[in-house]
Amino acid sequence: MKWYNTTRYHESLDQKHFLQTPENAFWARLPGGSKLNIFLKRMEFELNVYGRIYKQNELI
Repeated sequence: MKWYNTTRYHESLDQKHFLQTPENAFWARLPGGSKLNIFLKRMEFELNVYGRIYKQNELI
């Protein structure tokens, strides 16, 4: 399943996106205002600013 989603190219994408894996296609088409995308941007910001991720005052 990992190979299918991360290595193999997607077979039914249009010409613009035909050399993408299913995982890449998913992330590329994720709307900017979706809750998942907003969450990921925050986590990336936290990691870049603080260099660590904390959960309830504990280092993960």
